[in-house]
Amino acid sequence: REFGSMGMGKHFWIRGYNVSTVGLDEEQIRRYIREQDKFDRQQMELELR
Repeated sequence: REFGSMGMGKHFWIRGYNVSTVGLDEEQIRRYIREQDKFDRQQMELELR
């Protein structure tokens, strides 16, 4: 794929994760990340169709 001028110089933005960990244990954070990854994969599959 070619990407036209994005007005950002040589930078390229990608999706990331931000998790507020206050009051959560490690397993809850891992579960959140797994679910986000699963959702993102489903979204990508839909976009490719």
